[in-house]
Amino acid sequence: DFSQWYNNPTYYNPAYVGLTAGLKARFTYRRQMVKVPASFRTYSFTADIAERNLPGAGGLGFIVANHSASQGLVNHTIVGLTPSVRIPIADYMVMQLGVQATFVQKTINWDNLIFPDQLDPRYGNIYPTSFMAPNQNKVSYPDFSAGMLFQFKGNNVSGVMGAALHHLTRPNESFYEGTSPLPRK
Repeated sequence: DFSQWYNNPTYYNPAYVGLTAGLKARFTYRRQMVKVPASFRTYSFTADIAERNLPGAGGLGFIVANHSASQGLVNHTIVGLTPSVRIPIADYMVMQLGVQATFVQKTINWDNLIFPDQLDPRYGNIYPTSFMAPNQNKVSYPDFSAGMLFQFKGNNVSGVMGAALHHLTRPNESFYEGTSPLPRK
């Protein structure tokens, strides 16, 4: 995904939605292993707005992301909404809670995959495969994440501490009939 979390904080912790006043929008693009033809590409767009006029309101956010690997053989797309709640603790400290509900779709192009039984040591990819692809090339599921953080502002010290838990319901992302639950992170 992204190695610099501070460029995409709401992707990693839903509690960041509405933490600072105003409307924020971020577009992030990353391409790993540029010289390799089957590089990993990821795009993310997030937007959030803070609402301070409603008691307890933190903000409302939106996320769209796509991760593509191996020249588009495997794609992972998410679209979601993120509300947050702001809880003042003291004049200098605020706690914020956020939840994220996303719709996830993973696709795989079975036709363009190359399996070991197709390869000849001398001539390369010349044989048909005995691999039987499953009936589906798409998996869709809802996914949920939650986060919390503390923001403190003093005379000389300010900062944010937080934690998030993703894939709360451990959705099944298997392309086959079996189960392959997504681990929590």
